[in-house]
Parts: sequence; structure tokens; C-alpha cells
Amino acid sequence: MPRYRYPALVPHIKQLCAENGVEYRADGELAVVRRNFALLRDVAHASPDEGAPATRLDTLWSRRTGAAWVGSN
Repeated sequence: MPRYRYPALVPHIKQLCAENGVEYRADGELAVVRRNFALLRDVAHASPDEGAPATRLDTLWSRRTGAAWVGSN
């Protein structure tokens, strides 16, 4: 959807949020980008969940000679 149509949606979105008990929040683009990068950073630095399946065990890229994560899992 083109961004120029966003303002016309605001009343509908506010009503939907009110009906479902969800907070309506409007942030600027820079704040959204910062929040997304912060979330990605936090996920990247999070400790692994005990018992979660391993990742990158056998992928096309992990079979390459010199792959950085070969044998790291």
C-alpha cells in the first residue's frame, strides 16, 4: 500500500485497537528503525534455549570449505 494512504487508515486502525484492547502507537521512521536494530541485536546476543534444535548443522553453505561455522555446532 502506498504510504500516502496511511493517514486515511489511522481512524480505522485506532478503532480496531480500541475494540481489541491493543495500544495504538505511532512512531517516526527513525524510532522504528532503531527499535528493529535493537531487537536484532538482542536476539543475536541472546543465550541459546536449552533443548532447542541446532541450526546450520547441514546446509549447503556449511559444507563449503572454509565455512566459518563448520564444526561450531
